[in-house]
Amino acid sequence: MTPKYRAALFDLDDTIFDHQAHRREALSAVARNIPALSQTDVHDLEAAHDIHLQLTHGAMLEGSLSVAEARTKRMRGLLSDFGVEVDCERIYREAYDREWRAVPGARDLLQSLREWDVWIGIITNGYWSEQSAKLQKLGLEAVVNELIVSELVGSKKPAREFFSYAVARAGFAPRECVVVGDLWDVDIQGALDSGLDSIWLNRYDRTYEPRPTVVEIKALTPTDAMLRLFFNGAT
Repeated sequence: MTPKYRAALFDLDDTIFDHQAHRREALSAVARNIPALSQTDVHDLEAAHDIHLQLTHGAMLEGSLSVAEARTKRMRGLLSDFGVEVDCERIYREAYDREWRAVPGARDLLQSLREWDVWIGIITNGYWSEQSAKLQKLGLEAVVNELIVSELVGSKKPAREFFSYAVARAGFAPRECVVVGDLWDVDIQGALDSGLDSIWLNRYDRTYEPRPTVVEIKALTPTDAMLRLFFNGAT
């Protein structure tokens, strides 16, 4: 029996690497160390962080800000929103970098797919040095065929050029490839625009309208159920 999809293109952050869990721990550490934030709900900090992430991430990808500059500007902007003028990037970074973990189920799924000879690509916007370190620290390098990073591709998701490059690297026809990601406008819409099947990992009940029908899942578990999507198709 052969899977319908011979290649799986997985987003990295919050699809394989549990960015959200680490960010929450890091923002909680910041709040514990700054008295003015001690009563602030971590969800409010996350919402503010999302805003400043969007403001700085694009500039970083375009090269007008370095990774370090983007991180510093992001944290200063977030704290300024709450009337705090201190430098706590070190506190945030130390907490964020502590004991990196994969999204639940990701490791077992990748290993199972490799056992079925499915080609696995990780497709991500960002810098090679930063994104490759995540795979290395998670111990997933051996089960990934290729890490495809926007910095080296020369375009970023959701551009068709990026997805075309990823499909070419996989070496299979587009109908034999599937994209798995958590961000609708970056991962899923990009896949749809490129004529690729997709699986939307929606762990946080996000909504997007209008929304074409795609397979939507809440977790990468159980592994058997996920494998059925790869064998039967995500349409």
